[in-house]
Amino acid sequence: MEVSRKERILVVAEKKREVYGGLIKALSKEYSVKEWYAVSDPDNPPSILARWLSVIKAWGAVFKKFKPAKVVICGGSLISLWIVVFLIRSFRLKVEIILFRYDIEYFYVWPSKKGFNENLNHFIALMMEKFCMLRADKILHKGLKNELEFLPFYRKIKDKPHYLFREFLDKKLIQKSRQNAKLSRKDAQPHLVYIGGLYFNNFPTIESFWTFYPKITSQKIHLHIYSKQPEGIVRKLRETEKRDKYFHYEGYRKHEDLVKELTKYDYGVHIFGTGMPKKAELVYKTAFSNKNYDYLSAGLPIIASNNLGATNEFVINNKIGFCIEYKDMSKLKDKIASDMVYYSKNIKRFIKKYDASNLLKFIGS
Repeated sequence: MEVSRKERILVVAEKKREVYGGLIKALSKEYSVKEWYAVSDPDNPPSILARWLSVIKAWGAVFKKFKPAKVVICGGSLISLWIVVFLIRSFRLKVEIILFRYDIEYFYVWPSKKGFNENLNHFIALMMEKFCMLRADKILHKGLKNELEFLPFYRKIKDKPHYLFREFLDKKLIQKSRQNAKLSRKDAQPHLVYIGGLYFNNFPTIESFWTFYPKITSQKIHLHIYSKQPEGIVRKLRETEKRDKYFHYEGYRKHEDLVKELTKYDYGVHIFGTGMPKKAELVYKTAFSNKNYDYLSAGLPIIASNNLGATNEFVINNKIGFCIEYKDMSKLKDKIASDMVYYSKNIKRFIKKYDASNLLKFIGS
């Protein structure tokens, strides 16, 4: 067997997620990449202690066999992954640590009434995040370019190389235009789509989905939801469909199938808020999601709320959709353009000029 002469990168995460796909594909162009996940069965995760023991046991074998020059730590959760950082630094291994923070724990605003366990878990998550950031050689993040400055320990990491990661686009998922397949062509009514997680309780950062969705459907705008949910929530969503003819729960699809289906709709939605932005200013400012790239892959312009600073900047600078004040959601229908040729041209231009060369330069520097 021929051994690859490419430099080796080990991508480590708590569990496999679609959001890491763009990073892995980009790295694979220049490096020999191996993926390693601490939890093989996310639906039945082992206890924390079992995970730690498993990571310690597996790390030696993975490192000895693959011999990576760089390790990219992806998260989300760092509940198991901090041990990898600890082992590399403790044994003074000649391995560069690159930390990719998909969500930064320090920016979350939690409910004011929390139990002991919630407070403890949040405190531990903050400590793990700080531990890994202080010991990483480089940092990838996806919100605002200057968002690391909001961290309380920024002065300790300000000299670390960091990169605003936006290389989520998977060109294999890009769809051909299907204007004749648009649902709006059949009923002359706007059809919006939202994909991803949903919040069913009111939090300081976001109001309940049950409060949010009528702000759209009450304007006689169809809202289609793709989200993996437990059976109890699915039943409630199905009941909502029966009461509201403009609400549609479409269930869950595999990523490739999902992007194909998105072509039926007019706009992709990335909106959330509470009407109290000061309580969640950092969450709003830094919010950015991989779903934006799924919308673009399907040729859909994006509707974002103005309070989402990073998303707003992305949409406006690339002219690939429009933004609206969260408090003005009742006026959404008036802002939906019937002619989307302008947005479509800009989406095609965005996709055409997209590449991962700057990311690869950062990783290789």
